[in-house]
Amino acid sequence: MIQIVIVKWGTLYDHRHINGMIDAIRSHTKVPLRIVAITDEPAGLYDDIIIQSFPDLGLPFHKLTQRSCFGKLAMFSRGILEPDLPTLFFDLDTAVLGDVSKLVACMEQKPGIYLTSSQFFQFWKLRPLLRFIAPRSFYRANSSVVAFYPRDYYFIADEFRKNIARWLDSSPQNGSPPKIALGSDDKFISFVARDSLRVFPWSIAARFQDTYFGFSPWMSDAIGRLPLVKRTRKTRVALTFMGEFAKPEKIVSYENGDIIRLGALVSRWKFPELKTYWHAILNWSSSEND
Repeated sequence: MIQIVIVKWGTLYDHRHINGMIDAIRSHTKVPLRIVAITDEPAGLYDDIIIQSFPDLGLPFHKLTQRSCFGKLAMFSRGILEPDLPTLFFDLDTAVLGDVSKLVACMEQKPGIYLTSSQFFQFWKLRPLLRFIAPRSFYRANSSVVAFYPRDYYFIADEFRKNIARWLDSSPQNGSPPKIALGSDDKFISFVARDSLRVFPWSIAARFQDTYFGFSPWMSDAIGRLPLVKRTRKTRVALTFMGEFAKPEKIVSYENGDIIRLGALVSRWKFPELKTYWHAILNWSSSEND
């Protein structure tokens, strides 16, 4: 059995995004699922989703759910999840395109907590050396997709709950994380769990911005024609869409050949399967899934 956890607050996403994601997960895997939603608004969710309220994390709720998204750390609190089940977390801006058991297989092969890669140079692999020469350095992974065993990572929420108010309100002191580690949930996870942090291969889980862009439209086209890239795009399990250009409402508006810009990077839209995915999410309805 695989445990799926989703964390949602506010109105940016609604029950369509959660139920639609669950439909996508179920369509690709035969493994039994235990699904947990940590949310302040459970209305409209599937009846078999287990609802959990946000636990005390040491800050007022509105501070947990600002841009830092520290509310996601609720999944590391005791009593929220079954401790011994392999657990997968997905941000709601992530498209689930394949069998999620492949994500668990990464963790079973090499134990640790797995996040999405967000830096080109994978220096997390050098952590045995870094412990001696730069013990406070850490690889800044992205928490859009996370795999972990809850029993092994309660310390993430414990450290945050016990110390976060003091860390934020005072100057750096011995034993406190670097300031950058207090800037977001994924940086905090990356720092506190740095000794067991791993990242998924891009062939399994990646961000759209890291794998679909070039420095010109023709470069984007050329990258997409590479055999390895074509295979990876067909077999990837999870693809996260970050930024205003990649909101589901934007994705469904793109037409074949549209140019998408992200700073100096460019992508020519040729991905109807991704548009189809987000169209299904945005148009999810209970009558179609009863």
